[in-house]
Amino acid sequence: MLYSLFCVLSLSACGGKSKALPSNKTPTVNAGVDQVVVENTQVILSGFGGDSDGVITSYSWEQVSGDSVSISSSSDENSSFVAPDTNSELTLTFRLSVTDDFGAMSIDDIDILVKPIAPSQLDYGSEVTFKVFHNVKLIPEYEGYVSFFSLVGDLPQGLSFDSLTGKISGVPTEAINNIELQVTANNDGGNITTTFSLSFSGVDIDELLQELITNKAKWGSQNISSYQFERIINCHFCTYPSNVLFRIQVKDGNTNFVFTADGNIALSTDSGNSFSTVDELFDSALNTINSAAIYEGTIISIHYDHQYGYPTHISSDNIYTEDDGILISSSKLVVFDDLNCDEVTNLNPSVKLNVLDSRSMLPINCKVKGTWKIEGGELQDFSNEDIQYIESINVFGYVETESVSCDDEAPILIFSSTENLTITVNKESYSSKEMSDIAVTTQACGLIPMELEVILNLAN
Repeated sequence: MLYSLFCVLSLSACGGKSKALPSNKTPTVNAGVDQVVVENTQVILSGFGGDSDGVITSYSWEQVSGDSVSISSSSDENSSFVAPDTNSELTLTFRLSVTDDFGAMSIDDIDILVKPIAPSQLDYGSEVTFKVFHNVKLIPEYEGYVSFFSLVGDLPQGLSFDSLTGKISGVPTEAINNIELQVTANNDGGNITTTFSLSFSGVDIDELLQELITNKAKWGSQNISSYQFERIINCHFCTYPSNVLFRIQVKDGNTNFVFTADGNIALSTDSGNSFSTVDELFDSALNTINSAAIYEGTIISIHYDHQYGYPTHISSDNIYTEDDGILISSSKLVVFDDLNCDEVTNLNPSVKLNVLDSRSMLPINCKVKGTWKIEGGELQDFSNEDIQYIESINVFGYVETESVSCDDEAPILIFSSTENLTITVNKESYSSKEMSDIAVTTQACGLIPMELEVILNLAN
């Protein structure tokens, strides 16, 4: 019995022939055909696995290159993912592995080419008209990502096309009608094309003059004679201060006070030079129009305030001449209608005094005492043991105040009505200091007070 069992296990030892066990065949696998897809769309990974001498026991999907994405299932025959956002073409590679019942494994890769969504809704407007010698800035509207723009058509002299932004800009120098242009927005996913026309008309002097007349009549009809506004001039050749913001007060049609708007320092009325009243702004607008009519290549732009009609923007430049441009901007007009400036001044402080320590340069306004006097007048005492602190000043110059306790940070207010003021400042442990011939506002409707700094040294 034992011999028979031995012979069964080892036929060759008992005089029989040997028989080898059959070898396992490697399974087949196919990850599918390479695909081209668009960003933000769902991509199906449809694989196949087969085994001629057994069965497939497991599937495994994995991403082997490209921007990382999340696949729906890594252990099924089929899987999916959402193509990522992209501004250019990118390739994602996935690998399908299959294993049979004997542990043999086969793999296959699939490439997914992801393209961006093609741009859409490109628009410049169907017909666009500009003025010759005026700045042009035409920017397209579109949806999606654009890698570059292309232009078909000839722009007039003075204009340029930016292939990165699609912007058409510059200063046209010739009048021409209905130039047909074709712009295409492109990316790796496709393109879109739009067609539109541009026209460039000459400077219409009559139209500019009529606009000026209309707005000057609007200003005149409101009978405004006392007002305040801010004005800045940018000019290469001007003798007066350029690029300085002035706050100008006009009383009864004449320049009354000129302040630097940043430091609020009162200046003489001559400091504002020209364009210090609305009437002078209108004169400048008229001169600008006349200059455009005479000198070829003059670029002008004039805008007016919707409510009052006064010029808020006057610019003039000549493309053939260097450094002759001028820009006048005005804004924040406040009307003082039926307002007595003297009464307002008596309610409005003339000076906001800030006392500093010479070593630290920090405010030491607390417990400062002193005197002030006008020329030929009597001494007036001041003290900030209990001071009037400015909370706000409304557009008519009225001060809203509250009584507060002594505070080093709170400046000292002096109410005076003279252009020649002398102030003496005293503080315990410090040397006193006197300032004379201070030119303060005398009839400053609505203007905030002049700010003065006084630096005190410790007494010896």
